[in-house]
Amino acid sequence: PGYDPYVNVPDGWYFDEKEAARTIEFIEECCTHVEGALAGSPFYLEAWQVGIIANLFGWKRETGVRRYGECLIMVARKNGKTPLCAAIVLASMVLDNEIGAFNLCAAADTEQATILFKHASGMINNDSTLSKYFKVFGGKSGTGGQRTIAMDSTHSMLKVISSEANTKHGGNPHIGI
Repeated sequence: PGYDPYVNVPDGWYFDEKEAARTIEFIEECCTHVEGALAGSPFYLEAWQVGIIANLFGWKRETGVRRYGECLIMVARKNGKTPLCAAIVLASMVLDNEIGAFNLCAAADTEQATILFKHASGMINNDSTLSKYFKVFGGKSGTGGQRTIAMDSTHSMLKVISSEANTKHGGNPHIGI
């Protein structure tokens, strides 16, 4: 038997089909592929990606708290995990409407974390609507500096950091990838 999110649902939790559909629609209408043969084309989600998005954004309590606070995506290389995560962060920043949301992209080193930043900033640059919401700082070849995506309307941001734990203190991320 496959995964059934309705089995053993804790009391007080429900599936919000409209919220799940809204997030899927946002990704497929606003996000694009940024490299390879599909560069510039819409990011149409595959069935396994729809399942992840629907579960992450659809399950919640009446208070709005999401059922799943963590998600581990394990699929083979070259299946689009990084673009999916970039789309998830952008969708969350726009649709959650959380004031001051602090989002992080961390990896073993900054160069590795910048791969997700490249996808998110490319999606922004490819879409006129997203370009109105976000400002992209850093990330151009040879410019160095901090790579940040800011959303002025909610004072939210996505920052690229290395995962060197001894240098990271005081953060309270809305989303960490």
